[in-house]
Amino acid sequence: MRAFLRVGIMVLAGLSTSLAVDPLLLNLVMPEARAVAGLDVARAATSPLGRFLLAEVSTQAEQDWQRLRDMTGFDPRSDLREILAAAPGGANDPRRIVTAAGRFDAARIIALARSHGAEVISYQGTEILHFGAKDKHSAALVFLNDALAAAGDPDSVRLAVGRHRHGGPALNPTLARLIESWSATNEAWFVSLIPGRDLVRPAAGPQATALSVIERAAGGMQLGEMVVGTAELTAQSAQDAAALGDLARLVSSLPGLNRRDPRAARLADLLRQLEVSVSGQTVRLRLAVPEQQLEELILLMRPR
Repeated sequence: MRAFLRVGIMVLAGLSTSLAVDPLLLNLVMPEARAVAGLDVARAATSPLGRFLLAEVSTQAEQDWQRLRDMTGFDPRSDLREILAAAPGGANDPRRIVTAAGRFDAARIIALARSHGAEVISYQGTEILHFGAKDKHSAALVFLNDALAAAGDPDSVRLAVGRHRHGGPALNPTLARLIESWSATNEAWFVSLIPGRDLVRPAAGPQATALSVIERAAGGMQLGEMVVGTAELTAQSAQDAAALGDLARLVSSLPGLNRRDPRAARLADLLRQLEVSVSGQTVRLRLAVPEQQLEELILLMRPR
């Protein structure tokens, strides 16, 4: 059962009907958050690329989804509407929260977990599922109602319960503005105020070290007949932005790629369509690819 719950958390972490983020989900996020990502699951699933990916689900995966549905009454493909994930982002900060909007048979899932020995703790009148060791590595899952769920470390989940019932401090204004802008125009998006120097390990290579000059980043993806990915990176200085732009152009050219491998050649052709522009401290990236071309690439990249 613990393994099943962990898989459920991972599904939530890896995955809205309007493009703007649901404020009920955003309200559950800790006010110290510096990185937030979201996915409009409903729109993504009905996009051309989403329909293609769902049609490519293997027989084994289909059986796994059926087992999940039989056990919990929940099928992510039809019952999940929107996902939001957030974190403060400090190197030593274990807090994470993933919130989800959809349709959940909360009573059935909680009863199933309890019958398999999961610990159920009442907090402010709400039942929270706990699993894993009782330390900073443990995780929790809560259903705030039949349409709203949250998962993460126990402290963040308890905070989400309190914010759902009583509200709480607002997010960083800059982060909130970025979330509003990027979630309004993209099915999938992320924003981050975490400096690159906090993400790059000291022993990282020179290209990874070059990313340490990034002060904030945001990106998104629009899923239609053309799949369009965009990103904006804000560097510490105009000089750093110019260097980041040069690095992006170098990566897109991939001079060392084995062109005799058809998969590598197709990937190189796609990356060469990357548009890179630099203005002051900002680097803008844009990649627009016909959805059909992505389908062909995915099929080509299948394990042989």
